[in-house]
Amino acid sequence: MAKIKDNSKAIIAESDRLIKQKLEIAALMVERTAKLPGYCPVLTGTARRSITRFIEKRRAIVGSNVEYFPYIELGTSKMPAHAPLRRALETNQNRIRRLFGVR
Repeated sequence: MAKIKDNSKAIIAESDRLIKQKLEIAALMVERTAKLPGYCPVLTGTARRSITRFIEKRRAIVGSNVEYFPYIELGTSKMPAHAPLRRALETNQNRIRRLFGVR
C-alpha cells in the first residue's frame, strides 16, 4: 500500500507567500498612483510624501499618518473631497483584479 505524504503545510506557506507578494504589488500600485500629480493636492508636499503602504497577513493598507489627511480624502463642509487614495484604487482596480486572477 502506498504511503500518503501530507504537503498541506508547504502548500499553505507557499500560498501565503504568493498572496503577500501580490498584495505588496497591488498596494505599491495604489501608493504610487496616489502620489502622481493631480491626485493629491500639494501645498507643502507633506501629505503626498506621507502616503505609504503596510502589509500584514492577508491585507494591504495604503494610507497616511498626517492628521489632516482624512479632510483631504473625505472633504469638509468648506472643502470638497480630493480622495487621492480612493481615486488611485479605482484607477488600478482592473490591474489589481488581473494580478489576483479575477475577471
